Amino acid sequence: MKQPLICTSLRKRLDWTGLASSLLKSNGSCDKWKETQLDTHDVAIPISAQRVFRGIFLSPRDGASPEILHRVERLCSLHGGQDSGVFFLLEADDVHPNATHALMMLQLQMVGKWDLPIIPVESVAAVEAALATLKGQLNAAIRRPPGPASRLLPFCSSREPLARYSVNVLTDLTADFRDLIHSLSSDPEFESKIALLLGSDADKLGSFWTDEYLID
Repeated sequence: MKQPLICTSLRKRLDWTGLASSLLKSNGSCDKWKETQLDTHDVAIPISAQRVFRGIFLSPRDGASPEILHRVERLCSLHGGQDSGVFFLLEADDVHPNATHALMMLQLQMVGKWDLPIIPVESVAAVEAALATLKGQLNAAIRRPPGPASRLLPFCSSREPLARYSVNVLTDLTADFRDLIHSLSSDPEFESKIALLLGSDADKLGSFWTDEYLID
C-alpha cells in the first residue's frame, strides 16, 4: 500500500460526513489520500513497506452497542491489535451531552477483551492532525533503536504487558522512569491525559507502580 486510505462509507455516518472530503483536499504531512471501501476499518495509513496502521472512527452516538463492539473485535483480530486503534470523537450532541462519559463506557466494555488504544479527538477538524501525529510517532519508533526504557516499559503492568502504542506514547511524554513516576504520583493532568490516550493500559501502569510502592 503506497498511500493512505479513507473509507467512503464515512460519508453516510452523521458525525463523520465531512471527514473524507477534508482529507482528500488536504496538503498535510500524510501523502495524497485515496477514498475507497474498507471492510474492517475506516482508515489505513502506511507506516513502512511492511506495516500499515488501521483505525476506526467512533463517536458518542455510536455508544458501545453490540455492532460497535463487533467492529472493535474485528479490528483487533487483524494483527492482534498491533498498529491499530480507535479514534473517539469528544464532541457532544443533543442526545449525548457527555462525550467523556460515552468514552469511559466504551473503555469499560473493552477492558480485558481487546487491547487497542483509544485516541480522543476534539472535533472532526482535529482528525487530520491526530493522524499526522500518530504517523510521526510510529515512524519515530521504527527509526529509534529501543533503549532500556522501551524494553522495560511493557512490563510495568499489573497484568499483561503494555501495548506498543502505549509504550511509544509514554516515551514521548516522559524523559525517563524517574520522570514517569513523578508525573504519575504528582500530576493529575498527566494522569488524565494518559487515561484518555492509553485506555486500560493506564490502569495497568498505575496499578503496577502503586503495588511497587506498597511493597517497598
